[in-house]
Amino acid sequence: VTMELADGRVHCVECVGGDGTSAAELRQVLVECARALPFMRESIPKGYTTVKDACLAHEWGRVAVPMEEAVEVLRGQCEGQTVDVHGALGFWSLLGFMLVHDDWLLPRPTDMIDLVRPLVHHDPLAALDKTLARARPSAAAQDASADWVVPGFAKLGRDEQAGVRRMVERLVHDKVLCEELQAHLRGWKDASKPERDALLGVLVQFGLVVSHDVGGEAGRSGAGGDAREWLCTCRMDSTPGGAPWDKSEWQKFAGATEMVPVVTYTPEYVTSALFPHILASQMSSREYKAEHRRRQTLKGCLLSVQLQATAERHEFFQLALTAGEDGAVQIVVVASTVGLLRSLCASIESVISRRFPGLSQDVDVQFSGPDGECVWKVGDDMTLGTILTRKDWERSVGVELVGNGERLNLKIRDIFKAVPGIFFSHSWNDHSTEVGPEIRTLIENRMRELVWYDEQMMSKRDQFQSLMTEGVKNAWVVVIFLSREALASQNCLREMCKAREQQLTANTRIIVLAMEPEVTFAEISKWSTTEPLTFSSEAKGHQGETRTVHARTVKWVQENLLGVNIYPEWIEEALWAKWVEGKDARRKKQGAKPSEDDAKPPKSLTPTERSAMRSETINRIIENVRAPLATTLDGGAPEFEIIKEGEVWILGIKDTA
Repeated sequence: VTMELADGRVHCVECVGGDGTSAAELRQVLVECARALPFMRESIPKGYTTVKDACLAHEWGRVAVPMEEAVEVLRGQCEGQTVDVHGALGFWSLLGFMLVHDDWLLPRPTDMIDLVRPLVHHDPLAALDKTLARARPSAAAQDASADWVVPGFAKLGRDEQAGVRRMVERLVHDKVLCEELQAHLRGWKDASKPERDALLGVLVQFGLVVSHDVGGEAGRSGAGGDAREWLCTCRMDSTPGGAPWDKSEWQKFAGATEMVPVVTYTPEYVTSALFPHILASQMSSREYKAEHRRRQTLKGCLLSVQLQATAERHEFFQLALTAGEDGAVQIVVVASTVGLLRSLCASIESVISRRFPGLSQDVDVQFSGPDGECVWKVGDDMTLGTILTRKDWERSVGVELVGNGERLNLKIRDIFKAVPGIFFSHSWNDHSTEVGPEIRTLIENRMRELVWYDEQMMSKRDQFQSLMTEGVKNAWVVVIFLSREALASQNCLREMCKAREQQLTANTRIIVLAMEPEVTFAEISKWSTTEPLTFSSEAKGHQGETRTVHARTVKWVQENLLGVNIYPEWIEEALWAKWVEGKDARRKKQGAKPSEDDAKPPKSLTPTERSAMRSETINRIIENVRAPLATTLDGGAPEFEIIKEGEVWILGIKDTA
């Protein structure tokens, strides 16, 4: 692209070639492509063209106009016609004649160029100096570009100039736009605060800026998640510079000695907006909440983020734009856990497919294999993000040894060293088999951790006990699906025993989900520790059979599990009670009386209501999991044992006598 500066304006002289014909040819191709679109020559309401003409002809005097005000104005100019003004504006917005964003109308989207100009100016600090120099009496005439950043900078007081300069320096060096600077920037300073917020929303929508509410060392945002700083991805590097990324960058940042798999995306071509869009998707992600973002640094084309999963547990990831050995531009992704890597890959692939449709890329995974460094070239049949999201761990793929090209077949589990950090303890004879998969999905997505969940009745395998012991040992969270069937099961008692030992000695978190009304906190508190607990089984093939929970097991449960939150939201009656409680609280806040209908026996919630409440419970569970835990026992944990008395399994503290 050849550019020239004339009369303070930038003009594009020629694109693609240099003989003056290629731009015209390109335009003609675009016109022909547009005419071939399937919706061309379709009929639209005649009033739509009236709205468009009226909107373009009206002198709005502002870049952004509240939608209600705009609709009122345009209705007045369409007298005598019945026109759906909202529909018309939405239609023309899709075609780019105007832009509708939330409750605002931008009548002329090209006016946004003047707002972006100070944000992407090649040398804003020099523009400030030019403004000062031009204000001197002896100064010669200078071009108007000096006012493209902060017009009237020379008229500010000395202290105000110093403050504005510091904010512009942050824009240049840290790519950060703060709210105070907007009041001075060209185009922005003439807009009201609501207009500025609407315009920033447009820039966020297009990935040109992202909310800078990241907490920790990186942000200076206000409370309540209302960020008053924005990261200007439009100023970020879009081509790799400096030394290429290597493994030492990761080891220095994460303090890791063992290398994790390195994922490399090599697009067929890289537009200037590609990497900034990917950075924007990560830095504005609500998945990584501000309070869990301990450290975030953006150095050139390298983003490094440290997350706090719990008080003792941290996660790390890096995104880098770098040049490969053959000079091809690559996007490198590294993460400390496979769950976090899965989330990053899925997000990157979503950005590429949504914003750059048709852009193909080669994906390689480099990792330490059993016989040395290996590389897996991911095929075209399924994206890496999809493979990791589906948790297709047992799938075998062909990999190549780096150096000699020897081919090996490995399982995806071995490539990513997919060790579950969360263990589900449940019985096959209760309600947990129905709700377990849903809870697993919620927890894996929110916590970015893999879940050890027995979906194939592994208890029938000979090696189950060793697999279970290893699963609990590797987990930092154990979720117990509590029921009377579980308390009568040898395997479930073993898992509870091991989980409690791990909690006392290694700070393993225990989460208890009640699967039936009989095992809520209130009911367990009433159990007798001198009499066995008997119940009639409802399990398939065992309906009506009498099952027994030994009194010693009851005592162990009361002493070891009543100190843990027991969540009843997977019991329909308890969920209904909580829904009524929340509804009554909202009515009381509004000054209304509770409804008598809600006090009647439990009713069924809609699937949407049920899902929303349980999702909210999962969020509360995760917050509790991330909270600091008491220190481990100096004297070690008491020794638990499981013995069999007749047909009843017993869990308790080992009786040395």
